[in-house]
Amino acid sequence: LLTTNMGNSAHKLNPTDIEAIQSKSNNILTVAEIKKCHKRWMKIAPSGVMNLEEYKLFEKKRRNLPEITAESSFKILDIDKNGTIDFEEYVLSQLIGNRHKCTPAQFAAACIATYDENDDGCISKEEMLKVALKYYQIRGLGEQAAVAFVDNVFNAIDKDNNGLLTHEELTEAIARNPELRDVL
Repeated sequence: LLTTNMGNSAHKLNPTDIEAIQSKSNNILTVAEIKKCHKRWMKIAPSGVMNLEEYKLFEKKRRNLPEITAESSFKILDIDKNGTIDFEEYVLSQLIGNRHKCTPAQFAAACIATYDENDDGCISKEEMLKVALKYYQIRGLGEQAAVAFVDNVFNAIDKDNNGLLTHEELTEAIARNPELRDVL
């Protein structure tokens, strides 16, 4: 996703890389955190990217994750769907792990970065359903559960009923109900 050559293991993050990540994370991650993540990423993926087979091996060693679960996780993490996970995709996936550290606005931005496939700054029902289906598949739950989850989220948050969750709607909902951080 980054425009610079992140595949070069000697590559140091430049200010443009850091600014792009901070912008997409709504400044949740500090420069120091991004640099620390980059150092860890280059140990995990010295080429700067990780394909599905490498990811499955990594997750098997790290968490003894079953192959089918690793495949599903990979599909979620591969935001641009090019068959590899790069540093930006890796670091943005870490945002959800920091969900209780964020302000509601920052968490809303992290949700949008996770779900928004067409980069319009909103989350459509279809975009959320794609991710929810993958997540529910990992958990061994059916399609109906994923559809019900997405319907419930949109019924609770989509105030103008236009089928899109905006940053403002998400921020307000998370501020009212911090437990949403655990389900989004």
